[in-house]
Amino acid sequence: MNCVNLKGTTEKDYDEYYRIRSCASDIYWNGYLEKPNYVAFKELFLTRTISNPMVKENDANIYLVRLDDTNIGFVQFILRSEAIEIGYTMIDD
Repeated sequence: MNCVNLKGTTEKDYDEYYRIRSCASDIYWNGYLEKPNYVAFKELFLTRTISNPMVKENDANIYLVRLDDTNIGFVQFILRSEAIEIGYTMIDD
């Protein structure tokens, strides 16, 4: 039986997150011309792991989407003034 679940990210999940963010569909839908800068993107990622609570507007947390034991994408929750915005990517390779 297949099981889909979310795994809160920690620093050690960055390479997997970066791999997902570097897939062709994520680059296209985010309007990038190429995959994001590895170092600059990591700085942003580290502010959005589950060790950083969402307490003020624009704070965010990133979760890996897993199918059984395989990462198939990510979901990001961003705290907005009157709602929570949800962004996601599912890998296409």
